[in-house]
Amino acid sequence: MRASHILLEHKMKWPPSKQRHHRSQDDAERTMLEVRSRIVDGESFSDLAQTYSDCSSRSDGGDLGRFSHGQMVRKFSDAAFALEVGELSNLVHTEFGVHLILRTE
Repeated sequence: MRASHILLEHKMKWPPSKQRHHRSQDDAERTMLEVRSRIVDGESFSDLAQTYSDCSSRSDGGDLGRFSHGQMVRKFSDAAFALEVGELSNLVHTEFGVHLILRTE
């Protein structure tokens, strides 16, 4: 399987000494819902990943390459494998933050 994602980190997922972002979980969710709506309305997932994602995969439009079930953290992997090719997830919460996942293969 292959998927792309957009990740928004938030301060609730990291101890104060490791926080890279000052956004709250509510702010991350609100932003991600807006991004999801824009994708559903036809904007490019890749372009929005490059603009919004906190993951280094943003430079590749959020592309994570191919991976097998269990290779990613469980919540992410379960959500990704539940999608049909071309389907966009709802918000997925992991220890890294809030994700949108697009299954591409």
